[in-house]
Amino acid sequence: MKNVKMLCIAAILTAVMAVMSNIAIPFSGIVLSLGTLGIFLTGMMLTPRYALLSTGAYLLLGICGAPIFASFSSGIGTFLGPTGGFLVAYPIMAFVTSLGFSREGIFRRIIAVIAALTVCYSLGGGWYAYYSGVGFVKSLTIVALPFILFDIGKAVLAMIISGSVKRLIKM
Repeated sequence: MKNVKMLCIAAILTAVMAVMSNIAIPFSGIVLSLGTLGIFLTGMMLTPRYALLSTGAYLLLGICGAPIFASFSSGIGTFLGPTGGFLVAYPIMAFVTSLGFSREGIFRRIIAVIAALTVCYSLGGGWYAYYSGVGFVKSLTIVALPFILFDIGKAVLAMIISGSVKRLIKM
């Protein structure tokens, strides 16, 4: 019965990621979306295995054409486009976050969020650097630096929301 509950929560979180990713604001050529909030919620609420399953389903749906990537985009072209590295990072972020949140302790959880953001910025920045032909450091100033405070805020919000929801549904 626990597996069915986890599978249902994973499916709901896939839908949450789809909705959150489309709450987006264009910001200096890059889209600021709540997608990472959905990823953090997924990692904070699910086991590592189910976090991978949920984010994998999200990516598969988007690649197959469901308009669930930022700004209602979809398809393999978006996945392989200039910001595709962030999409590639999503399952890893959810997995790393889940590992940190599978045990008690605020220090462990903070490290998990920092590690997840490092994965996000490394893969997203590296992919963007390769795609656009700018250096890695220049890429990070474009696609990561302006968003760090927003992403930390999304992680804190996800901690609050996930803690409350876990208590409500007795996880």
